[in-house]
Amino acid sequence: VSKEMPEEFEQLMRRSFLVTLEHAESVYDALLKKDYKQLKATRSLEQTNNKFTELCRRILYKHGYKEQDKTIFAYNIARDLERIGDRYKYMSDFILDNKIIVNKDTLELMKRVNEYLRGFYKLYYKFVPELAKKYNDERYKIIEEADKLIKRKLNKDPKELLVIAYLKELTQLIYEPYAPYFSMIL
Repeated sequence: VSKEMPEEFEQLMRRSFLVTLEHAESVYDALLKKDYKQLKATRSLEQTNNKFTELCRRILYKHGYKEQDKTIFAYNIARDLERIGDRYKYMSDFILDNKIIVNKDTLELMKRVNEYLRGFYKLYYKFVPELAKKYNDERYKIIEEADKLIKRKLNKDPKELLVIAYLKELTQLIYEPYAPYFSMIL
């Protein structure tokens, strides 16, 4: 896409979500397989995410959202998707640079964080009040699980603790577009 068109916003936003989801799953898959070459290759997904989210933001800046009073909310969601992609990249870089082998507990936490991201994607495209409540509650459960994991590993592997901290931060970042989204649907 060389020139942004307002009618392309929804398609670009969906692509932003999908590439972010693919990035998250690819990082998890690479770590599960201990395939660090594949992990390094996930960086290209973050670059694609940047392109799509930047186009979304440019369309919103120049033309606004289809409902003008909701432009800022759509902009914030696009910005947050870009930030989520960045964190996956930073976490992957940290793992690669420090040659960390992520253990089973941390991988399970990552799987939950990725599912949480997928939950927001589903909620964004189809609002269901029960899902919204579940989405809100899940954040606290994931953070609680991360805190317990940190306590168990406190004196064992300080580098893996930082991976858990990244996952905790990702959980919060995934939650941040919830308020703008909720404002969009009201």
